[in-house]
Amino acid sequence: GIKETERVINLSSISSTTETYQILQNFLDWFKSLFPYFYDRCDSCGISLEEEKKKENNNNKNDLDDIDGTFVGCIYPSEDELVGLAGRTELYQCYKCKAFTRFPRYNKLSYVLDVKRGRCGEYSLLLYHMFRALIGDDNVRYVVDWADHAWIEIYIHQTHKWISLDPCEAALDKPLLYEEWGKLQTYIIGFQTTTTNNRIRIEDLTNKYTSNTQEDINQR
Repeated sequence: GIKETERVINLSSISSTTETYQILQNFLDWFKSLFPYFYDRCDSCGISLEEEKKKENNNNKNDLDDIDGTFVGCIYPSEDELVGLAGRTELYQCYKCKAFTRFPRYNKLSYVLDVKRGRCGEYSLLLYHMFRALIGDDNVRYVVDWADHAWIEIYIHQTHKWISLDPCEAALDKPLLYEEWGKLQTYIIGFQTTTTNNRIRIEDLTNKYTSNTQEDINQR
């Protein structure tokens, strides 16, 4: 963690684009290993139905296909969860031990850092603030896909371009990744805090993340 962070701090002094990309990829790999994507892992027995299904698919098995899922619904956050600025709490019931697991959707970074449980919303916000601290506000922006995803972009001075960093996928500069998933993007918006006047700069990035024409997008 310390090594990866120090190398990101010194990105502006590196002339090689290849080395810059490698440093960023190493940082993303470290981040993903420390902050794993939460599917439905049980707090009691540690089993995750979604992760087990993924293992089965990799081994060409389908024993768990008849189990619909473990998601019960959303409930109001507890007092402690509200302190962590949870907008809602998702509830899961383990298919093995039948225990219930709460997944509060925290918006307070200290809580996300502590529990290390989140998805694209929590982890992209955390990564965004990390890079703001490491390379400055003017070089980072938070990206929201109205088709329900989020990631960040940073500015690469060697190439004079913005590139994407997806913390959940550890994906670097893969703008068409989400289209490959089958997502139909409608609006993808970048948000950047500028240091000059501390205002939010908003930019429509939709065309960057889809190969479809603007006419196709407008028809959705």
